[in-house]
Amino acid sequence: MSLIKAGGMDMSAAACAKALAACGIDPDGFGSYKSVNESQRQARDTLGADARKEAEARGGTPDAHVPPCSGGTPCRCHASDIARDISTPEAFLHANAQSGHMSQDAFYRQPSGRFDVCQNHPPGNGHSGTAGYDGRAAPCMDHTGQSNVSGSPHQMICQTEIDFAQGQPNGPMTHAQIEQGVAQSAAVAVTGSRWKYETNPDGSLRMTRENEAKGGDVQRSFSQSQIAAADSGSYAATGAAASTAPATDFNALSDDEKLAIACIVAEFNKGMSKMRSEFEQKYGPGKGAAQKRARAAYAAEHGSCPSWNNMTDAQKAEASAARMRQLEGRPPHPARPSAAGPTAGQSPPGQPTHAECREWQANYLHQQRLNTGGYPPMQPQNNHSSLPPPTTTSGGSSSGVAAD
Repeated sequence: MSLIKAGGMDMSAAACAKALAACGIDPDGFGSYKSVNESQRQARDTLGADARKEAEARGGTPDAHVPPCSGGTPCRCHASDIARDISTPEAFLHANAQSGHMSQDAFYRQPSGRFDVCQNHPPGNGHSGTAGYDGRAAPCMDHTGQSNVSGSPHQMICQTEIDFAQGQPNGPMTHAQIEQGVAQSAAVAVTGSRWKYETNPDGSLRMTRENEAKGGDVQRSFSQSQIAAADSGSYAATGAAASTAPATDFNALSDDEKLAIACIVAEFNKGMSKMRSEFEQKYGPGKGAAQKRARAAYAAEHGSCPSWNNMTDAQKAEASAARMRQLEGRPPHPARPSAAGPTAGQSPPGQPTHAECREWQANYLHQQRLNTGGYPPMQPQNNHSSLPPPTTTSGGSSSGVAAD
């Protein structure tokens, strides 16, 4: 199996939107982990409240939770049959999705270092490690269903990520390998739901259910989709307890599905570039206190420092390097800061703070961009021996994200 390439495809925004919509994926549903997660949270709150109001209007107890929700945390009213009945398919799927990284988050940092910038892989040997990676800002999309519910597209994507990692050698990964992993996960996303967008005569989008049967919860409908996809040869399903997700046979996909996957890979690349650029702008020496520290570091080594606006790019790059050398007195990539130090949540003595880790990496990106005209390739690390199997249940809980 080889990665679907964009060569010969119409990769315009309009063509991508049409292909994604044909595969049941909202063309506007991409963003950072944080933005997609917040949008889903708002959708769950809104749809859950509407479902409770509708249940009351049908003769139920005021403000009572709607089965299968029993009032626990988190509330699951948004996954009820009533929620499905009263919502648009787009709103229902969005509320019943999780923010999923388009490339496996575990590749970009040390084990157990989720959302910890100090755990990014350090640069070396002509690459930038994963400097500037931020799991909360990394490119994400709706992964439908829950990662810990067998048969949901999100659980299948998590398993696909683990299978992909276990099929690669341990150690540094090339960008081509990363794109391959993104494409394999995208293939599950484009084939994993039987809910399809269609285009209205006026060009707007609507979504139709291929299976209109009522009475099944969202997880059950996804299991039916899984079996249907398996019957078509796109990936394997061995019942509710399926534990593997063999890579999709790209040759068996439709033209829309192939284009949608290529568009998702392109969106991933665009999102990663945006994340690194924003990381440098936010934490680098371009302005504010970080600029003052970089200029002070330059002056400490050269005797004086011009104003930032009067510095050449070479001098600005050297200022970043000087600031990095200052920070390197406290290693920029230590073990994970411990919450058991003198003050809970603070870094132990001799280890940099998260702010220092961000500043070091932003100065590194700034220096590389000025010296070479762009950021060097990011090189994540594969350590599949550290990946646990995905936690799966028959439904309900939103905990247990293992691979994403």
